[in-house]
Amino acid sequence: MFHWHVQLIIFFIATVSFVYLFLTQKNKQNLFQFEEDIKKESNNRKLDESSQFLHIFKPVFRYFIPIIEKFKLTRYRKFIERYSMYAGLEYEYTTSEFIGFQLFFMFLLTIIAYLFLKNTYASIVAGLFGLYFPILWLQSKKKKRQEEIQSSMPDIIDTLSLSMDAGLDLYGALIEVCRIYGKNPFSQELNLMKKNINYGWSWHKALKKLAERVDISELYSFTATLIQAGMGANIADVLKSQAVRMRQDRFLRAEKEGAKATQKLYTPMMLCIFPLVFMIILGPYFIHFITTGKLPFIF
Repeated sequence: MFHWHVQLIIFFIATVSFVYLFLTQKNKQNLFQFEEDIKKESNNRKLDESSQFLHIFKPVFRYFIPIIEKFKLTRYRKFIERYSMYAGLEYEYTTSEFIGFQLFFMFLLTIIAYLFLKNTYASIVAGLFGLYFPILWLQSKKKKRQEEIQSSMPDIIDTLSLSMDAGLDLYGALIEVCRIYGKNPFSQELNLMKKNINYGWSWHKALKKLAERVDISELYSFTATLIQAGMGANIADVLKSQAVRMRQDRFLRAEKEGAKATQKLYTPMMLCIFPLVFMIILGPYFIHFITTGKLPFIF
């Protein structure tokens, strides 16, 4: 009787262990497949000129990577990862490659400045600018992508709402939107959220991750509203109200940018246009005074 109980316990433990290992391996395969899908999708995107420039010099600055990987630089690497995610470039390069790009650009500008200017201080300034230039480039890519997402959100959310009014559920509407708006940055983020859901994420977690990946206030508000509303039948009405509010915000942003553009015109007018006007009006009187020594009669 004792041996029978021991055999039963051993069989039970072996069965549980086998099921656990099977599920763990399956989750690892799903995660690996998910990462491969994202990398393939990222590689299929058409690179712009600045990204092409980075990829052209990648074989050169890769020589810095063995040295860079000896240093942890944890906080700085997290900063690069976060900004690369905001810019949609997290699969274009590793953090070590980006730091290598910074070092390569620093040495390149230092050498060029020294060859042309023959000045040590100018070379140091050029080197520091070369070190910081990739960060400026990454910040500009982040800002540009966020602006593209902000401008396209009302139209895409409207399409989601119309798709749900036509009888689709939210997941089916996501599939339709990703098909229609293919290469749009916001559509790509929604496609990534859809894949997260496919691999077992909850809607709540996938929506929060969507907002974190883009990092704009409109999307935080949008995802928070969806989470509060739940996945019920009234979700289409929530999407409609969100689209209307985002269009109003977009119109207000356009008015604000227009007002800024008017103010920015004052400086070039004061420096370039007004001096020319004064030269045209007062120039003949000044020439007459120089040649004759007398002030001309204005009246």
